[in-house]
Amino acid sequence: MTYSPASRPQATSTSSLLLQLPALSSYSYPVRLLALVLVVVAACAAPLSSSRNGAFGRPTAPAEAYAEYVRGRTAAYDGDHSGALVHFRRASGYAPDDPSLRVAIAEELFADGQLAAAHEEVDAILSRWPQQPDAWIMRGRLAARRGDASAAALAFEQAVALGPADHDAYLYAGGTRAKLGQLRQARAAYEALLVRWPDDPEGHYRLGRVLYDQKDWAGARQHLEHAVRLDPDHIDARVRLARTFLRVGRTTEAAATLREAFDRSGEDPWVGEQLFRLLLASGDRQGALDLLAAIDADWRVPEARLAIGSLYLSVHHADEALAIADSVLTRAPNTHAARLLKGRALVQRHERAQAIAVVTDIPPDAPEYGEARALMAEQLSKQGKQGEAHTLLDEARMAVPDSVPLALAFAVLLEREGDAKHARQVLDAAQEARPDDRDLTYARASLEERVGDPERAVALMHDEVLVQDPDNVMAHNFIGYSYASRGVKLDEAETHLARALELAPDDGYVLDSWGWLLAQRGRLDEALATLERADQIAPEEPEILLHLGEVHLRRGDKARAKEIWARALALDPDDLVRRRLEERAQIVAAPAASK
Repeated sequence: MTYSPASRPQATSTSSLLLQLPALSSYSYPVRLLALVLVVVAACAAPLSSSRNGAFGRPTAPAEAYAEYVRGRTAAYDGDHSGALVHFRRASGYAPDDPSLRVAIAEELFADGQLAAAHEEVDAILSRWPQQPDAWIMRGRLAARRGDASAAALAFEQAVALGPADHDAYLYAGGTRAKLGQLRQARAAYEALLVRWPDDPEGHYRLGRVLYDQKDWAGARQHLEHAVRLDPDHIDARVRLARTFLRVGRTTEAAATLREAFDRSGEDPWVGEQLFRLLLASGDRQGALDLLAAIDADWRVPEARLAIGSLYLSVHHADEALAIADSVLTRAPNTHAARLLKGRALVQRHERAQAIAVVTDIPPDAPEYGEARALMAEQLSKQGKQGEAHTLLDEARMAVPDSVPLALAFAVLLEREGDAKHARQVLDAAQEARPDDRDLTYARASLEERVGDPERAVALMHDEVLVQDPDNVMAHNFIGYSYASRGVKLDEAETHLARALELAPDDGYVLDSWGWLLAQRGRLDEALATLERADQIAPEEPEILLHLGEVHLRRGDKARAKEIWARALALDPDDLVRRRLEERAQIVAAPAASK
């Protein structure tokens, strides 16, 4: 099985596993027939076993209940929630003393988004059968859905206590504790699972992750390798094992592990991205590019190809990204994401008018509309067409008033015109509408930093992000870099940046901040090595190049500094970085001009 971060399902109770399968209608008749047989077997086994204390555990259960249950599961397969509920309720009517059927009703209400009704059903089940483990699992899932992780954890642990043979209860309990940052309790849940099921690959993988988070690299490696031995196609375990190797400096083994994961995943683009970034981090930029060339193919779904195109853009290979976008558009002309990728590639090639023309036809009902109009406004502004940019954004914001990209673009335009007050109002209003949007918080803090109130910027990131999410890499990096760039509170800067680096050791922007802190402390050799690594991971980033050139200058290599800054200026940096680059380049050139 291929695991991916976007699509991997949550662990479910045994009686709800069938609901996680794709609709039967997408398969051929023989496959559907086989699946139906499996449904019948499941109907007579897992959810109806004596361990659940239900009527189906007894030979006297009505045959009609079996039939309705099977019909319900079949309807659930095909996404027919209403039909599934009808059949499950009929089954429960034939066997009113079976709590597992009531749980099936609650699960289907949950799957259908009827959360209030699901909650009422679970309460009714537990009032009559307080010892029913599946009902406690459903209570936990409902609590997790409404964001009450503590209540969810307690419910899942109650399920474990009442039904110690329910494998998924341990996974739920451990996963919830891990999300709460309670690694000791999460570890205990997974260790208890492995006592009962010592050869369970998911249990070993989950325990390996917790040990990884506890920085027990040897323990993490042991369990992750065990998970891979038990299930060679457990892709998550292989990816995490690769990261564990990276943590102890074993880059060659990390790369080999990721390559195996990539091959076994059927060249899953998500795994390919992990390998791509590892190759960049190890300094093998050509290997990273060769990987992208190897995995791109016309037969891939457009989403995968566009993801590959975005990776090309991340290393400033606009031509390859443009070719992918054109290929997708040839096959599917109305793929708006491909139009947006093409526009971004043209921007990298400094073809502003062409970029604007490409994304103009993306309609307001497309998810890419906000980003497309933001791109257009930015390019118009850089061409000096401020009035056209304003008109375009005004019309776009009327069409899609809640678009975050449009709010960000409008604030940037206002700031560029010197109207920081209005820019702040725009961002504050957008944040009020979306209080949990971290991009908006970051934009608000960045604005304050740029317009001369860095302490307010730091307070925003601390109070609105770090207090709620103590391990937020973006917040630690922002605060640490703010101090480091100003040369103040360097001890606090080091605390924040060390934590960011611990959480994201291969993030080019975090490495850039850390390298600049080292430079501010006068540790120029270490700063140079760190910034060169940042440039490997996030190549052609103007601000990283600004810092890298500055370190070369401080080490006495003016020619190298000048060369790096010229490279950065050619990358079309934002206004602030451009001004700083031009100032530094003038300083380097000044002695030569005075001779």
